[in-house]
Amino acid sequence: MEPIRSQRVPPLVVPESDVDMSRKFTPANSPAVWVRLTYTDGAVHEVPGFALAWTRAHVLVQIPWPEEYYDGHRDSWVPATGVRRRQIDRRVR
Repeated sequence: MEPIRSQRVPPLVVPESDVDMSRKFTPANSPAVWVRLTYTDGAVHEVPGFALAWTRAHVLVQIPWPEEYYDGHRDSWVPATGVRRRQIDRRVR
């Protein structure tokens, strides 16, 4: 059973101050990715997302971020080692 949204544990993310913005690359189109997130309780989950920008060490991803009253998204920096490309089947709409 999934916990109540207000009781969910947030994932660990990289503070923006730790990212070398001088080496940031922002693509014209954000590729679809799988993001491995580690949560503050030690759990690890892989979630779908989009890579908005990256450096050698970090990737800015847009990930699902459920709120109490709606399903939203949040942009977060994560280690590049936890991100891999994914394919979106264009036949599925």
